[in-house]
Amino acid sequence: MSNDEDKIDTSLSYLPDGSERITDYIKHLGEESLVFFDLETSGLSPLVHEIIEIAGVKVFANGEIQTFEAFAKPETAVTDENSAIHGIKNSDLEGEASISEVLPRFIDFCGNSGLVAYNAQFDVGFLTVDAWKCGIKFNNQKVYDAFQLTKNLLKLADEEVENFKLGTIAGAFGFKADYHRALADSEACLFVIDQCLKRIKNESIELDSIRKNYELYQLNDFKSFNLPEINSDLKEALKTGKNIEISYNGGSKGSRLREIKPIAILPMPYGFILYAICMEDKLNKAFKLKKIQKVRVVNED
Repeated sequence: MSNDEDKIDTSLSYLPDGSERITDYIKHLGEESLVFFDLETSGLSPLVHEIIEIAGVKVFANGEIQTFEAFAKPETAVTDENSAIHGIKNSDLEGEASISEVLPRFIDFCGNSGLVAYNAQFDVGFLTVDAWKCGIKFNNQKVYDAFQLTKNLLKLADEEVENFKLGTIAGAFGFKADYHRALADSEACLFVIDQCLKRIKNESIELDSIRKNYELYQLNDFKSFNLPEINSDLKEALKTGKNIEISYNGGSKGSRLREIKPIAILPMPYGFILYAICMEDKLNKAFKLKKIQKVRVVNED
């Protein structure tokens, strides 16, 4: 796959009405270009798992298109369970470059472009952690969350969908692809944004009204970046999907133990966040890592 990266395209053939809505949107944001990108990883937490594929579609305000696609060989073998999600096998990754070689090429590809991803905190979390590990710096791009943009645009358009998963919405809008592969998901993200823009009546006014919801941060907002020490029980739970109990300094439950199912630890400009399902009310919640006081393995007896 390495020979396929950084290709120049002449059109976005999967956009039924051409690229004008997207290029107008880029200009509206005050950007010269946007990179719609996606990662495939060996799991959900960048402190435990690794990037195995990166892809992006770069759209310039003048309509020029470039694409990037590359595998990255992980240090730890991909599990069968993880491979079942995206179809990437360890044999596919043999002979591929490491993330320390691939990531600088992707950063060069992005340049100063704004970054757009579906659930961008996840993808940017992996990028920032790996960039720190490799001693690489991004430019000061803005990060836009396509999930929040889609959700808000469909609300403005008064249009209901079954759920807000990328594959569900893209499929409902007529996009056919091999989801859970990085380039296909990058293209699906771009397609969904284009189709959502089509559905709102007064684009410029309505985009401004929701901008604070989908413009997350700039990469230079991560002013200091030190990888935290992760409790061994929490790290094991992230790897195995098992539940743990935590005592947390904050929230409605005070410091009493609560059972959670950890999903991922991701960096944010204000610190690392543990995303987890609270088993008491079955809600997805975000816990500041520095406020977790105690971690205990749940007794399975």
